[in-house]
Amino acid sequence: RRRLRSAEWSCSDCRQGRSRCFVCGADGVIAVDLFRCEWGGGGARPCGKMYHAECAAGAGGPGFVCGLHSCAACGTREARSCDEGDGNGLV
Repeated sequence: RRRLRSAEWSCSDCRQGRSRCFVCGADGVIAVDLFRCEWGGGGARPCGKMYHAECAAGAGGPGFVCGLHSCAACGTREARSCDEGDGNGLV
C-alpha cells in the first residue's frame, strides 16, 4: 500500500470545492456561497478562513479581508496606520 505525503492529501470537502463558514458553521461552495479571507501580505501565512457574504456583514468577494485583520476602532487593515484609539485595536 502506497503512503501519501501530506502535500498530496486533501479532504473530500476540498476536492469537491466545499467548506464551512467560520461564523455560522454551515456548508457552502467556495467562491459561490463562501468567500476566502485573502489577508496575508508581507509574506505572512494567508488567513484562508471562509465566510458567507451575509456572515461577513455583506463584505465577501474578491479582495475580502475578514475582521480578524482589521482595526476595531477605524477598520484599517494595519494597526500602525490607525489614527483612532491607542493603536491596539487590531483584533
